[in-house]
Amino acid sequence: MVPVEFGRRPAGTPMTSDNMPFFDTVTYCILSTRKHDTMVRGPLYEECIEHQDHTRMVLGEAIDKATFKEKDIVRCASASREAYIGMWYCLNEY
Repeated sequence: MVPVEFGRRPAGTPMTSDNMPFFDTVTYCILSTRKHDTMVRGPLYEECIEHQDHTRMVLGEAIDKATFKEKDIVRCASASREAYIGMWYCLNEY
C-alpha cells in the first residue's frame, strides 16, 4: 500500500493535527476498491474517501488533545496498511 509521509517539524515541537502523519488516501482508496467498484472512483471509492477523511479528523482531534503518545502515533502510522483507519485501530489496540 501507499507509505505514510511524516511532516517535517523542528525538534521539540509537539505533533498536532497540522503536522500529523499523512496518507495519500486517494491512491489508497483507488487501490483498495478497484477490484470491487464497477467504475473508476465509483461508490465504494467515495465511501472509502469519506471514511478516511472522517477518521483523519477524529485522529487529528485526538492528537491535538494529546490523547496518544507521539511514539505510538509514529509506530502505528508506520505499521498501518489501511491508511488512517488502520492507524486508528492500532492506536486503540484493536
